[in-house]
Amino acid sequence: CTDVMFRNDLMDHLKSICAYRTEPCPHCRKYFLQIQLQEHEDNNCPEFKVHCPNKCPQVLKRHQLKDHFHECPAVEVDCTYKKYGCNVREKRVEVQAHEDVALKDHLLLVLESNANLEKKIDNLQKTMLLKNHEFQELTSVVNCLENEIKPLVQ
Repeated sequence: CTDVMFRNDLMDHLKSICAYRTEPCPHCRKYFLQIQLQEHEDNNCPEFKVHCPNKCPQVLKRHQLKDHFHECPAVEVDCTYKKYGCNVREKRVEVQAHEDVALKDHLLLVLESNANLEKKIDNLQKTMLLKNHEFQELTSVVNCLENEIKPLVQ
């Protein structure tokens, strides 16, 4: 502090006037210089109450924002059936309503996906049978060649 004052005013200055005095944050109770306290509250204090950045009506402590994000009704999320082809991406509350209303459409998407999987399984089984047959033929050829080589090696 660079303030100049009389000695008899020093204690009063240090306790209530000086911008470099330490004060507890009214929210988290950690001590900060008076000139840093507002910046701490505005940007860093984990106990300071803030409005949800997603514009939902919730007011919560800053440290609760991360957990709130996973349940906030205003966060944009994909439909649960995205992996089956549903392309809806809206606010969580609207996606929940969509999932309730579009149950028939989602069932058709799942059935289509299931049919495609069954086709893939069928194709894989056919390929496996062909490979197994090729393997048996090659094993037979190897056995014949071994039988031909045996007399030559002895």
